Amino acid sequence: MNNKTMKRYHLILILVLGFAMNSIAQPGNDLPSEEVNIEKQFEAAVREANKKPTSPNLPPVDTSQKKFQFYDIPPRLLTLEYDAPVIRPIAMRKAPEEPVHQFYSKIGYGWPSSPFADVRFHNGKSDKFSFNADVLHHSLNANKQRENMRFGNTSGGIGGEYYLDETYAFGADLGFRLDQHHFYGYQASDTSRARKDVAQQFLGLNGGLDFRNVKKTDNDFNYHAGLDFHWVKDKFDSRETGFGGEIGMNKWFNKHQLVISLKDYVRTLNADTTSQSNNLLEFEPAFHIGFGPARLKVGAYIGYDGEFSPFPDIEFLVNLMDGKVQFFGGWNGSIEQKSFDQLSKINPYLISNPELRNTRVQYRYGGVKGQFNKFAYEVRGGHRPTKDLGLFVNNYAEDSTRFGLIYDEVSTINIHTTLNVNPIKDLAIVLSGDYNIFNAKNQAKAWHLPALEANLGVQYTFKEKLKLKAETYMASAVNYLTSTGTADQLNNLFDINFGASYRIHEKFSLFLDLNNLASSKYQRYYNYPTVGFNVLGGIILKF
Repeated sequence: MNNKTMKRYHLILILVLGFAMNSIAQPGNDLPSEEVNIEKQFEAAVREANKKPTSPNLPPVDTSQKKFQFYDIPPRLLTLEYDAPVIRPIAMRKAPEEPVHQFYSKIGYGWPSSPFADVRFHNGKSDKFSFNADVLHHSLNANKQRENMRFGNTSGGIGGEYYLDETYAFGADLGFRLDQHHFYGYQASDTSRARKDVAQQFLGLNGGLDFRNVKKTDNDFNYHAGLDFHWVKDKFDSRETGFGGEIGMNKWFNKHQLVISLKDYVRTLNADTTSQSNNLLEFEPAFHIGFGPARLKVGAYIGYDGEFSPFPDIEFLVNLMDGKVQFFGGWNGSIEQKSFDQLSKINPYLISNPELRNTRVQYRYGGVKGQFNKFAYEVRGGHRPTKDLGLFVNNYAEDSTRFGLIYDEVSTINIHTTLNVNPIKDLAIVLSGDYNIFNAKNQAKAWHLPALEANLGVQYTFKEKLKLKAETYMASAVNYLTSTGTADQLNNLFDINFGASYRIHEKFSLFLDLNNLASSKYQRYYNYPTVGFNVLGGIILKF
């Protein structure tokens, strides 16, 4: 299929997606009470930096009814820009509900110099529409610790949904990001470099439209459609644009469900005189079956990016002893579309014109999980073969402070464990860890990927006013490629954080975060040590 045919095909498909957003279906009865819970497992990819400033997590969108989101969320430990394990622990049990607030803000300042602001707004309960807006800023200047060790991240957006006759929902969102980083990964013995000579900046825009039914139709049929875009450029005039859409539906048959999704996304990266196009079409049909204590998903993934890649999509779960023991397993696969926008968020020291290849990944796994009164657990093992997995390596040929990508076939054996314990009221303990055995086909090592990651978190609330949190992050040393072409290893991570907040009034609280108490100089990427001990404190307002 030549480029002209592909472009004509994508144009026709995008028009079909846009037309589908205007489709109308008839309302019917409520959804059946039975549910089929399918959890998407972690997929192999270059892990995203996890130690960037966090913001309150919003609850997932419920596609069967209107869901209003508020920002009355207990403050979380704030972490600075150094990496920690990417771990998905079982959520801590929810504290008793507090009064609903439409406005939330967390404002603070820290040492080294680090202003922070997180401001969020939601219009509140409404039968006609929902609206939200947010702005997040965090910057840090640790120039005294290491020359040009600084960053500044600002992002924000607006979004909302309009409900038509309590039957349909039309949504839209628009966001931006402005990230500033500096290539400080040069040796102290090097000649001092001016800030403007090592500065990098990413400016990005993203947005979308979506349409869905709020009530189930007469034929137990639900549907949704959406369009979205993104645009990003860096200081060196690399520009990426992306545009795509999705249509999906699900049909209930008593306890069973048929789900179909069709997605198409086109990305183009222009840098200097070169241009790269990365197009991906995905078709995912699946049938969810419920019988007795068991759940089964039987489906397929069919992706096309110039080459067809069909994968199975099979998952099962057997529930025993009222949820105390649940056996599960599965086999799935997909094409993970790579983009400059995505990779620059994972590693901001990336070169401006990286080669982009999509990653083909499969995951075969099995395990057991469950929950008792005060104890929840999960133990899972799996095998994850990947093709064209991008590994970060220093760009020694041109500028060793920046990173390029080497693609390789990497086979990973993963063991994951999560424990969640609530021994007494107001005390929650979470332990989570991942152990990976990497086997790269052509490279000596899986560069910059840690084999062991673990975290321990403890949260305690005293008389509903004082909230204390302590977290410990651990990661094994990562391997990196030296300038001579040999493998070497960086240091281990042992990171301790402590946070506290005190509610003076229902609308006013104080917080203090002490991060990296061990002053670990962990390097997630070679020559880029993390910020040492740092402090952030301030106020939380909500009304």
